[in-house]
Amino acid sequence: MSNPIPIHSEFNVERLFKAPIDLVFHAWTDEKAKAHWFVGPAEWTEIKRTLEPKLGGVDILHGKLQGGMETLYTARYQAIRPDDLLVYVYDMHIDGAHLSTSLATVDLRAEGNATRMLYTEQAVYFDGEDGSESRRRGTSAHFDHLVTYLNANART
Repeated sequence: MSNPIPIHSEFNVERLFKAPIDLVFHAWTDEKAKAHWFVGPAEWTEIKRTLEPKLGGVDILHGKLQGGMETLYTARYQAIRPDDLLVYVYDMHIDGAHLSTSLATVDLRAEGNATRMLYTEQAVYFDGEDGSESRRRGTSAHFDHLVTYLNANART
């Protein structure tokens, strides 16, 4: 049995948040804040979460779906510029199998009292399946939750 050919993809998600840039950056770099929006689906339960937003720091999110399937996200920060930029490399594991490795960039720009975010992800999938559309949908769902968090916490 041969190993599947790795599949590479890239996608971008752009959002304009009605929140100041420091709040958006805080939502990405504070463990309690990120726990409000960076979560699994409704039938998912968190097992472990850590966030160390510094150069070389790690971000871990481990959980389990109702059916028993486990998910593990592990990231390491490669670049951080406060209120501006986050670059990290992350691995996704499903039931212990290494599904993918991604390079993600979060580029934040102030636009008056709002913040424009350009998220870019370059991924390689190891299971022989092109997971790019599923990943884009999942990432967009996280950002929908981020909007809810920002709206609830924005200063008026």
